[in-house]
Amino acid sequence: MGRLLTAGALTGRTEIDVAVGSQRTTFREWTPGDDPFAETFAFDSETTRIRDDLPERVPDYVLGVASDGDRGVFVSRKNLPAFWAAHAHCAWAFHHAAFDLAVVQKALGVRGDVYALVEDGRAWDTLILAKQLGLATRGTTGGAFSLDACAAEFLRVDLPKTVTDAAGNDVRTGFGRFLNKPVAAIPPDYLRYAAGDAVATWLLFGVLKARIRAVRKDRRETFGETGDDRLAAAWREYGPLTHHTQLKSTVMCDVMRRTGLGVDADRAAAARDELGDRIDQIRAELAGATFGDPPVPFVVEGPGSGASLQALLSDVHARRPDLPKPKTDSGAWAADESALTALADEEPVLATLLELKRLVKLRNTYFVPLSTSGGQVHAQFRPLLNTGRMSCSKPNLQNLPRAADGLPSVRACLVPKPGHVLLAVDYAQIELCVLAAVLQDQLRLGGSLAALVDDPDVDLHKRIAATVLNKTDGEVEPHERQSAKAVSFGRPGGMGAASLQRQAKEAYGVDLTDEEVQARIDAYEALVPELKRYLTDAADVGQRLAARLNLTPAAYAASKGDYDNDDGPAGWLGGMLLKVLRVPKPVTRSGRPYAPEELSYLWDAAFSLAGDLGAERTQQMRTRKSSKKLASSVERLVGRNACTLTGRFRSNCLFTESRNTLFQGVAADGLILALWDLWRAGYRPVLAIHDEIVLEVAEKDLTKALVDDVTARMEAAMGRVIPGVKVTAEPTALRSLDKANEAELPRE
Repeated sequence: MGRLLTAGALTGRTEIDVAVGSQRTTFREWTPGDDPFAETFAFDSETTRIRDDLPERVPDYVLGVASDGDRGVFVSRKNLPAFWAAHAHCAWAFHHAAFDLAVVQKALGVRGDVYALVEDGRAWDTLILAKQLGLATRGTTGGAFSLDACAAEFLRVDLPKTVTDAAGNDVRTGFGRFLNKPVAAIPPDYLRYAAGDAVATWLLFGVLKARIRAVRKDRRETFGETGDDRLAAAWREYGPLTHHTQLKSTVMCDVMRRTGLGVDADRAAAARDELGDRIDQIRAELAGATFGDPPVPFVVEGPGSGASLQALLSDVHARRPDLPKPKTDSGAWAADESALTALADEEPVLATLLELKRLVKLRNTYFVPLSTSGGQVHAQFRPLLNTGRMSCSKPNLQNLPRAADGLPSVRACLVPKPGHVLLAVDYAQIELCVLAAVLQDQLRLGGSLAALVDDPDVDLHKRIAATVLNKTDGEVEPHERQSAKAVSFGRPGGMGAASLQRQAKEAYGVDLTDEEVQARIDAYEALVPELKRYLTDAADVGQRLAARLNLTPAAYAASKGDYDNDDGPAGWLGGMLLKVLRVPKPVTRSGRPYAPEELSYLWDAAFSLAGDLGAERTQQMRTRKSSKKLASSVERLVGRNACTLTGRFRSNCLFTESRNTLFQGVAADGLILALWDLWRAGYRPVLAIHDEIVLEVAEKDLTKALVDDVTARMEAAMGRVIPGVKVTAEPTALRSLDKANEAELPRE
């Protein structure tokens, strides 16, 4: 473990031997006329320092290193164009390809198009492969994926990143001093460091490909399984586990971060100050508030505020014992926004406190940073969440608050640069379209939904409401249509009636009774009968858990002092265990509380899983503290496996995740393909939001032909992943991200 490094020299050429693990490779300077690599090799670039304060800037290329394991080369800035010309036909493997591709492209300029590698499926990223392998085997894309972390995990090799030269300078960040220098002028410490990364990337590439092939071969009980032939076709089109699609996503995340989005800083500053005044007024109002009998002063913020809020919640629940009583894992009253909103009508102090919290969050999260942004915001986009979607932060442009009555609009502060407009194009009901393809083409359960979404005269939300209310589609009022949205969007993901009821209230502002929710579910399943089969869970999680922990009737009986000769794993015992982990005081279906010896047997059995859980859940296991999160974490360990139409695997799913993955994941893949195609066609994307792409377009260039071209490209890209279902993209021109600032679309 580790790397043995020696330095030497050939006449006129630098030569260095590098050993990573058992792999020993000799590196020499590459010059035009040298033999090229035959097919595939790993490549890494060393650059000038990355400037966090200049996110729009791509660092300058200083040195490239390439290796196929057998040999390695150093590629100077001067020789890079010739190296590209000799290897443009090859496959290149990187670790964090988006960075290296941008660096090489900047250095090449018009002399080469490195993104053709991505276009043709000849660029590989070991970071993405590692994340996808984690999703396929552990059910998550989370973890440490730096090159040294991956080398330690997959190669069992120590790849030190804290290296200093003879003068004590940091090697990793010190390559910039050798910009435009020949390879011979770069000290051996730096060359060794760079060469080791290339060899490690090459070795990692081989190991990850082998493990991914094994995942494909060994897959079992996978929801969405389509057979070897269709999976092979998907991997040819989108890459193993959709690697090629996710590489495009990674590149586009990098492009959108660098491009940024304009900010009306003066408007943001005015909103910041306006909210500051309102916050001060509310704080003054709450400072004199009391609750209880006799009255007790309410502490708004600072020392004692947490205890004061808990006391207020206790008072509310004492007055209204019929209300829900959500608590945290620690046993305290839940005090998040959802819990307080449910109680706000019963206690004016809570309503005022909620308003304060919302205004403080709005001001500090959005208007304060936007007002000091210098007129441009460069949000950070992250590819490949567990769902296949990308996310956004600092700020989260994908989930901006909508303008509320009397409050300043965050979206109105986000604007195109002068002389430009924003062209926002969103897919109409895209998750329903993808679900239709899943039901009809992937699972072959039926085509009722496909027929509905293909019919231009049908609005599914209206049709559900019309069915419930015994109206025609045309008679459905806007608020009635809104009442069906939570069900039409949430039900396919496995949401139950209670969750749909909350979703309707929180996302759409609609209050539905239990009966009204169920009526909309029934109407949906009558219109789309295949949906009921889609939501049938064939996985016996209890049986899987019993098998893993050897929960047998014989052992269970022995724990109670009884006898049973059945020593086979029993699914009902796995079900009992999950209930123990979820509920503090579990009872049987007949209402009998679990006996102490039953609880002890099940907790003892569960504790062997503690090492596979995070620190917080492990502590809960040790202290035998039940919670929904603990039960879900254990269920994931034996959870369901899912596979998208595009060939991405996700393991250890909860039921709702296994259903959501099939349509959310493919919708995300289609959006990525559209984003990539638009960028390669010369458009300037500034934002992607699940079902929408926002481009910045010069106002003089905004023609009907341009808008038609954009929508056609988006429809074609999504059509690649769901060819059997009609896709519609709808454009809007905007002066800001606030759709109240709409501009007129060109007619010619």
